[in-house]
Formats: sequence, C-alpha cells, structure tokens
Amino acid sequence: MTTAKEYDATKQEVTMSKQLKSDLYQGLFPIYHLSKGFGLLPVRVSIQASGRYNSKIHVVDIIYGVCLLLLFICAEIWGLWRDLRDGWVNSTRLKRQTALNVTIGDVVAVALLAAVGVLGAPFRWKYLQEIIGRLIDADERIGFINARKTRRFAIIISAGALVYLITISSLDIYVWDMQTKLKRKMADKGPINYSPIYFLYMQALMIEIQYTITTYNLNERFLRLNKNLENLLRTGRNLMKKDVSFTSECKDQNEFIIYPRAKVEARPARVFRTPKVYDWMA
Repeated sequence: MTTAKEYDATKQEVTMSKQLKSDLYQGLFPIYHLSKGFGLLPVRVSIQASGRYNSKIHVVDIIYGVCLLLLFICAEIWGLWRDLRDGWVNSTRLKRQTALNVTIGDVVAVALLAAVGVLGAPFRWKYLQEIIGRLIDADERIGFINARKTRRFAIIISAGALVYLITISSLDIYVWDMQTKLKRKMADKGPINYSPIYFLYMQALMIEIQYTITTYNLNERFLRLNKNLENLLRTGRNLMKKDVSFTSECKDQNEFIIYPRAKVEARPARVFRTPKVYDWMA
C-alpha cells in the first residue's frame, strides 16, 4: 500500500507536470507579487530547468508577514496612545466616549481582518494548491485560457483598487491635517497617529482582490465549458439533421423501387381473344 507521504508526493508531481502545460501561474503572477509584498502569501514560486513551476511555503516569508502585521498593529496602538496622552481635550478624534468606542471598534475590526489574512495564509495554501491543480486540469480538458487576458485583469483590478484606496486615503489625511492646523492642535496630534490603519486596510483589500481574481478564473472556465457544450450540441444537432435527411432519401429510393413492382403485380393481365370464323361471317 502507498503511504500518505508517497500519495502526496505523487499528487505534487502530477500537479507540477500539469503546470508545465498550463499558463495559469503566469496569469497569477501580478497578484502573487502584491500578496507577497503585503505578507499574505508566504510561498515562493520558482521555474525549474524543465520549465515546470515549483511552489512551496517558506518560513522566512511567514515570519515576514507576521512581523509586518505586528508592526502595523503596534504602530496604530502607539498612535492612539500618542493622541490620548495629553488628555481628552487635546485629542484629535477621541474627545467623547462614543468617539472612543467607534474608533477602537474600527481599529480592532480592520486589525482582526488583516490578522486572519496573514496568519491564515500558511494554512490556506494547501487548499489553494488543490484549487490550482483542478483549474489546470480543467484547462487541459476544455481548452487553455489566455494567460495574457488573466494577467491584464489581475493588473487592472489590483492597480485600480489600490490607486483608489491610496487616493481616498491621501485626501482624507490632507483634509484632516488642514483642519488640525487651523484648530492649532499640538504637533504630535493629527492624522499621522492613525496612518497605520490605512496599511491594515490595504492588507484587507488584498484579500478581497484575491477572492475577486479567483472568482474571475472560475468564471472563465465555466464560460469556456458552456461554449464547448454549445458547440457540441450544435454539432450533434447538425449531425442529426444529416442523418434524418439521409434516412429519408434512402426511404424514398426504396419506395420508388418497390412501388412500380407492386403496381405491376397488381395490374390485371390483358386477355387476348382469338376471333372465330362465325365472327367474320357475321
């Protein structure tokens, strides 16, 4: 019997051999690099000499993602303390108990979402690898998906979402900073204390982008499958029409051959009468 390790090794080898025939990894490279930069994908993908893609989890990338998450969370906690250390009156945003509850709730929610994305990345990779293997198998069965189209979609959706978030965040920080200067607050007050939460927002946004690109790839496979089924049904319908016309032609020919024969057999035989002598005399 094959052990679990041998089965996993065989499955990994089959997956790697499939990756040689599919361009799925090339289409996912933009989101791969962005996810690694935000610590959401502790995986390194390398191209071997045979042309196959080899992917495995690295401990260094896991440590990098955890350290980056802790850096953002600790920076936000320090910013909240910096905003409150001179009292409620001099605070930029936390002047009331309601504002404190809302702000702490927002920070905790975004931090938890980013933590789930970063800390759960090593455990999700096994399932992601299985999904990628199935998508590659689908590519071999129903036809390859254009990797350039997938890469273009990943670049557009990632760049558009990040540019939008950075633009909105920059405008928010700029307006907030102008209001702080007009009110003549202290130098250590202002939006700088809340800037780490924007980076946590980016990590949470990258999780949504990953989900969107995964859904897009599944949708492309279903569209290709529907197209193949449509072509198959159209071809089958045309073949059926040809078979019906051929059968009707053969039936008509058989009727043409049988009908005259039946008509001849059913025709009454003509009786030739021999005239007699008294007929002429009459």
